[in-house]
Amino acid sequence: MKQKVIVIGNSFATRLGIIRSLSQVDCEIFVIAIAYWKGKYIKPIDCFSKYVKGFYYLERVEGEKGLVRLLLEKCTDTEHKNIIIPTSDFSAIAIDHNRNALKDYFLFPYISNSEKDVAFWMNKMNQKQLASQIGLKVASSIILESTEGHFVIPNEVKYPCFTKPLASIGGGKKCIRKCEDEKTLLEVLSVAEEKGITQILVEDYIKIDREYAALGCSDGENVIIPGIIQFVRGSKSHPGIALLGEVKPTDGFEQLIKEFCLFVQEIGYVGIFDIDFVESGGDFYFLELNLRIGGSAYAITKMGGNLPAIYVNSLTGSNVNANEAKIKQSAIYINERMLMDDWISGKLSTKTYWKLTSSADIHFVSDSEDSIPQKILKKEFLNNLFNYKRIVKRLLSHI
Repeated sequence: MKQKVIVIGNSFATRLGIIRSLSQVDCEIFVIAIAYWKGKYIKPIDCFSKYVKGFYYLERVEGEKGLVRLLLEKCTDTEHKNIIIPTSDFSAIAIDHNRNALKDYFLFPYISNSEKDVAFWMNKMNQKQLASQIGLKVASSIILESTEGHFVIPNEVKYPCFTKPLASIGGGKKCIRKCEDEKTLLEVLSVAEEKGITQILVEDYIKIDREYAALGCSDGENVIIPGIIQFVRGSKSHPGIALLGEVKPTDGFEQLIKEFCLFVQEIGYVGIFDIDFVESGGDFYFLELNLRIGGSAYAITKMGGNLPAIYVNSLTGSNVNANEAKIKQSAIYINERMLMDDWISGKLSTKTYWKLTSSADIHFVSDSEDSIPQKILKKEFLNNLFNYKRIVKRLLSHI
């Protein structure tokens, strides 16, 4: 009986990259697509992949209980444990919170050597404190906590500063912002109050010369980081996510990679991860660790560092050769979901859309051996090409 793997998340592009990565392993692939709306569902683009055995929907409002119920009712086998790969903070923390209910039926990411759980390590201040202890550079920061639903700005806040929700899950992208002065910071805190966010991390602002991510996999003791991603162009619709990026070998980053490996080992994390970091004035600064697979992981796969396959093989007892997984060349990748969303929202012209598409070596959706997802995406493009709302948005963006 083939190993069953369940891929969970809300981004079809991220899930599709994992699906195609897993096609190199002898397994059956199922998808749980997290939906943020109610009503009639359309089959997700990634689920048209020839490698997908079946899929399910989960409405986000069903929460952790709904996800656990779906997993136990639809995704278990009697002969062996199935493997879960979460691709979102919600799915990662939901699985960890319910690990006792799931552990007899599934294999999934977890913290191996501590009473601290995934939720503890999703806290950015906890991450920064450990990173600093092992020698990584971090920006100085303080935590603002709301009292009775309101924030007060202490005198020690320096401007400019950079704000983030303290916890990854339920944070809200609108609270991630550079604040030049107190007025801008108050605007961010007002948004946080409206969303019910009670803790905001305020960091000293670092001028970013280059932005990176290190993607890897850990079995709790051995950590593999095959390569890194450099952001080339960010999405305007999804701040903080690369629309265009470059996959690079770890050459020139050796000491930093050693420190990242030590960092993950100290946490005791078992699973796929990515670490965001930046270069400023010749120094590298740790930003945060994501305890789940990153959206750009498929670019690593295409260059020889198949993290989902490494993860599955490590859980099923197969040996992993770190040297074979190491990336040796650079390549440009494009995330077509980010591209499409920027174009539909009027933040990108049709000319630029095609220029960026043709400039990339690696595509997250287009694949000659698994062509139906690309056909579905092309149909969506054509449906929006003369769409009145898209044209209006495009015109308004130039006013």
